[in-house]
Amino acid sequence: MVRVLSVTFVVLLTAVTARASPWWASWSGDSYPETGDWTHYASDPPAQRWLEDGKLFIDSRADWYISDSYSQVRPGEMTLGPGETLVVSWRIKVDEVIPIGGDDPAVYIGSDDQYAVSLLLGTSRIYSFYETDKSAPFSPGVLHEFTFQSNDMRTYQLLIDGAPAFQGTFFESLFYFPSVGWGDMTSNRSLAEWDWVECGITPEPAGWLCVLVALCIWRSVQRSVRA
Repeated sequence: MVRVLSVTFVVLLTAVTARASPWWASWSGDSYPETGDWTHYASDPPAQRWLEDGKLFIDSRADWYISDSYSQVRPGEMTLGPGETLVVSWRIKVDEVIPIGGDDPAVYIGSDDQYAVSLLLGTSRIYSFYETDKSAPFSPGVLHEFTFQSNDMRTYQLLIDGAPAFQGTFFESLFYFPSVGWGDMTSNRSLAEWDWVECGITPEPAGWLCVLVALCIWRSVQRSVRA
């Protein structure tokens, strides 16, 4: 059954690629991201990492300069064509941030023409680093699903557990590569549980429907494997 689902998933994504040449990257907490097609960046000494219950734990509480992040660097592929949408989704629980009330885990997005968004998470809120008025609360102590969407690489919408949280704008920055990244990135210290991350550029509307179907199949594959 898992094999059939996996084959169907590949066929659907191949069909979407043939229509509009999007790209899509997925990771789940059953393995370390760098074993797939994610680039791993780590400080020296590195964060403590381990896999447990299908999640990646990143623990940087030992010192403030520890960082641990993962990236899809895609020059020439972070520009949207007509009808395309950038989607970045992740599921995480932030167990602790030091100092209390601070933030540490983050997700960043950089376009080909050097516009960027950086979203930082604490134990009970998420906010845009470049937009001081853009933040949203969430319940602490439980996993939450976040979805970032942009159809022009200038403005975006953020959803938390499927509900709109806030809308914002990209910031012009010379320090970001065309990429999507996530992990432990600030000078604070934290313990966070990453369940999964998905990102890519998708066509609309028909191609986006195919991607949604493919993602449902991919998650079914993951649940079947875990079971």
